[in-house]
Amino acid sequence: MWRPGGTLRRACPQGSPAPQVNRDGCDAARIVHHAAQAGDVDAIVRYGPAAARDAARAGAHREAVAHFGLVLEHADRLAADERAELLEQYAIECYTIGAAERAADAQRQAVELNRGQGDLRILGSSLRWLSRMRWWAGERGDAEEAGRKAVEMLEKAGDARLLALALSNQSQLYMLAHQARESISCGERAATLAREVGDPAITSHALTNIGASQWSLGDPAGHRTMDEALRVALDADDVEDACRAYVGIVWNLLDWFRLGEAEHYLTASMQFAEEAEFLGFLSYMRVEQARLEFCRGSWDAAVRLAELYADANLPVSRPALTVHGRVLARRGQPEAARLLGLAWELAVKSNELQRTGPAAVARAEAAWLQGDRAGVRNIAALDAVKAQPEAARFRFSVDNRWISGTHNSNQISTFFGVGAEQQHESTFAIEADHPAVLVGGDTAPTPAEILLAALASCLTSGLGNIAAVRKINLESVESRVEGDIDLRGILGLSGEVRNGFGQIRVSFRVRGDAPSDQLRQLVEQAVARSAVYDVLTHGVPISVDVATS
Repeated sequence: MWRPGGTLRRACPQGSPAPQVNRDGCDAARIVHHAAQAGDVDAIVRYGPAAARDAARAGAHREAVAHFGLVLEHADRLAADERAELLEQYAIECYTIGAAERAADAQRQAVELNRGQGDLRILGSSLRWLSRMRWWAGERGDAEEAGRKAVEMLEKAGDARLLALALSNQSQLYMLAHQARESISCGERAATLAREVGDPAITSHALTNIGASQWSLGDPAGHRTMDEALRVALDADDVEDACRAYVGIVWNLLDWFRLGEAEHYLTASMQFAEEAEFLGFLSYMRVEQARLEFCRGSWDAAVRLAELYADANLPVSRPALTVHGRVLARRGQPEAARLLGLAWELAVKSNELQRTGPAAVARAEAAWLQGDRAGVRNIAALDAVKAQPEAARFRFSVDNRWISGTHNSNQISTFFGVGAEQQHESTFAIEADHPAVLVGGDTAPTPAEILLAALASCLTSGLGNIAAVRKINLESVESRVEGDIDLRGILGLSGEVRNGFGQIRVSFRVRGDAPSDQLRQLVEQAVARSAVYDVLTHGVPISVDVATS
């Protein structure tokens, strides 16, 4: 019986379980081979699962995938619980060989079947696997949802070992999102539970997450923690978690440019993964090798490795595209823009700093090499927000003072953003008044006109940024904004007329070195991303507080 939530163990030639045999002493794999040739479905369904499990235990994971796949072609002959079990085993083997989408699809089916069994333990374990496989397939949002549900189920089920594994999975998702402190907290709870139940595989898994998060915080203990995770996994013949620890250690050493140490671990890790036929992690290690070659200036070797994995699953293809694109950018080849643009698009979908950071740095470097300073600034701003989502929270403020009659003045000097109070280069003043026909002194624009100006300025500023990112050179941008208002509302003469504008019209005239449709798209994107346009079209809650004296 497959152990729910179990990990993949390293197969040792001596002491490996013997292949399952039938009464005549024939091993299951041979029976399935002949049954497939003869079209004997009954024999395939009867002996196929045993043949697949034998192959998995022996480390022949591609063979295991083939056997499980053959049996699942006749899944209608199996009861729901048997089908769910085989689908999960098949998914795990697909995950092992790097077939991420097949793994995620099979595991989704297993979860749906397990929902009907009414066993929280089985369902929670199945959801934990689904979380891992969806992440590997590049579906981070779905991975987070499945991970949360797994913890909820297993908290109720009362299975400490499976709960420890689900918590460690959560710790891993936090770590990958660069939420280091949350990762350490969740990982320490998982490690404590794992040690209590004596499960070295889960202990190693949790320690890898903790160590990687410590490392990201600049804590020297991170390397020691990940070394411990590796030692625990190797002592337990735990292939998957040993590979995870190896990959994490090498990645961090490369980030810190400790290339000699990175090569030492990388050589050992690739030999280990290749012998165990853990192809998913082996491909990841090959891309780490491409990073190492790039850091050493061996660009041809880096490109050869990166090209091999440009179409692999997302965790592998994203860094491969980044390495390849950086080499082309440094060589001044135009293809760099396409590769780095693709790497960035894929990285953004992951919502993980370890993906967005390198892709952003590569794009910024490429822009700098081309002398595009505006492009560098735009990329840097996006990277800062990706690194710290809280940095995106801004608060703008205006201090207004009445002068006389309808005349007043606004002072703008500070704002809050990027986690701190910010100061403008100078204090700006914007005055407002009413025209004489509206009983004012006509010393400044009306507040309604300032609102129209805010809309025009917001759209134009956004358009300028978007054009810079898209490498479109603008010659001129002009716009006119008009707003229709019926003063009977303001004057209280009609309850059926609103106080504000009944309609606003914006017209643009844009000239640049791009086709007309691309220039139009600049305006469309500016409208889609305009803060002022959003406030005017969707509204916003406003509170008014009064202090009197």
